Amino acid sequence: MKNYPKIYISLVNYNSWKETIECIKSLLSNNYSSFEIIIVDNKSINESVAQIDNWLSKNKIECSILDNSSKRNSLDFIKSCTVKHTLLEDVTINIVLIASGINTGFAGGNNIALEYIHTKKDVDFVWLLNNDTVVDSDSLFYQVKFYRENADQRIGILGSKIRYYHAPDTIQCIGGSSYNRWIGYSKQIGNNQIDTGQYDRKIEKLDLIIGASMLMKWDFVKRMSYLDERFFLYFEEQDLAKIALDNGYSIAYSAKSVIYHKEGKTIGASNLQGKTLFSDFYYTRSKILFTYKYYSFLNRFTIRASVLFTIAKRIISGKVSHIPLLVRLMTMPVEQLKNKSHTELIK
Repeated sequence: MKNYPKIYISLVNYNSWKETIECIKSLLSNNYSSFEIIIVDNKSINESVAQIDNWLSKNKIECSILDNSSKRNSLDFIKSCTVKHTLLEDVTINIVLIASGINTGFAGGNNIALEYIHTKKDVDFVWLLNNDTVVDSDSLFYQVKFYRENADQRIGILGSKIRYYHAPDTIQCIGGSSYNRWIGYSKQIGNNQIDTGQYDRKIEKLDLIIGASMLMKWDFVKRMSYLDERFFLYFEEQDLAKIALDNGYSIAYSAKSVIYHKEGKTIGASNLQGKTLFSDFYYTRSKILFTYKYYSFLNRFTIRASVLFTIAKRIISGKVSHIPLLVRLMTMPVEQLKNKSHTELIK
């Protein structure tokens, strides 16, 4: 591919430096030459920053400390290192490590990267990529190729074929999910199916692109500017898809771009909502906030009522300790809900 578009890749790390380094290694073995990696550590409570910094120091061609001023967040430091692309000769890749002074979740961590990217003049795409992924060697090439071949669709967000890291022949999803806004339920397309190529030609309609891999055109990024940090965890994908579709962009996926996802390693629990109090809090809170942001009274009523189904499921599964939290979330005024963190409600 001639005239490679420049892609800035955002990886948010929280207590998962081994996954982050494995992801970086796969990116450096990607058959693509024009990208930069921005790693944002969300104030990990383990040795993540030191371990990633040590790995960069061992593999660097050169490194320098950058100005750590930030309008949005307090940063501990920013380091920029140049490393060698492991697949392409005479190609070097810049990797930026940013240590945040606070944990601002998936949205806030990516916003720190976006603040850095907004200062650049050569941006064509931004790739929000989960750090607990490993990318296929042609994953970036096929995404850019898809954009070029479908330029008339005005694609704002492009997804990939996501397979499970620990079951690499099994699909997690094809690009993303459908979404039922009346009950706040997402269904991943192709989930748990053996990949036999059944989705390589069939085009699926998506309501959102999964947050594990979202390649965004720069003009769309400029339009949305930053992610909504009220969604500390969950529903960032629904929010970005709504912004895209409401502003005349489409969303799509490239089935030839393959990503392997460990699913849930980023937050230390399965992404399947309901496994922990932590995930129940943020999923329920985020779906209520998302609904109040975009939809009217009837939809708001059904979303709050849908928490009753969640409560019933927790009773059936024996997780009765979740019920007081879910009741509080279901009945709490939205203005209070916006300002509550899980530490305030999980006792």
